[in-house]
Amino acid sequence: MKEHHYKNTFRDNIKNILITEKDVEKAFLAFQDEYHSLDKNLAPAFPFELELTETESLRYSVFYQGSVEMSEQTIVITHKGYDAYLWTDIDGWNLDNEHTDVDEIVRQLSSAPIINKVPESVKELKKLLDDGYWSFNNGQLPSFKGERPEDDKEVFSWDSDFVLVGNKLDNLEIMKRNEWAKLCEREQNWFRE
Repeated sequence: MKEHHYKNTFRDNIKNILITEKDVEKAFLAFQDEYHSLDKNLAPAFPFELELTETESLRYSVFYQGSVEMSEQTIVITHKGYDAYLWTDIDGWNLDNEHTDVDEIVRQLSSAPIINKVPESVKELKKLLDDGYWSFNNGQLPSFKGERPEDDKEVFSWDSDFVLVGNKLDNLEIMKRNEWAKLCEREQNWFRE
């Protein structure tokens, strides 16, 4: 899999927000817009979830010792097992109580697994579907190299070697293109008889 082409733009925009905005609530609104743009570029991946939460509610789960300079609110960013907690402190932004350097925060935020999981083949696409990173929307899955199969009624994606066939997420199967062609031919012969 490769990283998403929007990743560099995302990194630049996130860095700009962190440099220019010190108010958590205002930064949250800017982050919502940026993650919404990212989600549109990652479709049909499941979207990121962002929320503002009371920083104190994270004591003992994200941090142990707080300071009076910590912001009252924390931006919580989640996606399929990925969680990030961003607040301000005396020295500026703080991510997960581990990172305070803006460049490192940007690097960490742009390392969310889905940003680096762009499929390049049918097998990789099926893995993303099976692992719950992408939603199964009929007709909205990408296809890769190779020509469209002649019989594509139950084909959701293809590459030069394989097709992804089925009619719902539970029964998606990867087949070699020549096996799919033979199966379609047998079905056509069966219907003729």
